[in-house]
Amino acid sequence: MNEFHMELKLNKDFARIIRRAILPEIDSKEIKRSKTFLFTNKSCLILRIIAEDISSLRAAINTYLRLINMCLLLLHSKE
Repeated sequence: MNEFHMELKLNKDFARIIRRAILPEIDSKEIKRSKTFLFTNKSCLILRIIAEDISSLRAAINTYLRLINMCLLLLHSKE
């Protein structure tokens, strides 16, 4: 198994909002080659992806990093 782990230090509210925005995407995916977990811990957003192969891992990382980036851009535009 291949694994990716990232902890992103954010404003506590941003971490919570981003998790709530992306969680439906994680829950609705029926991807058999990877599994994604998204947690918050105080002011950290924690992303963990486990995949059967490196290609699946790369695809999942790209997907969730883009979603997180999109959320951050939207949140910063509202400040």
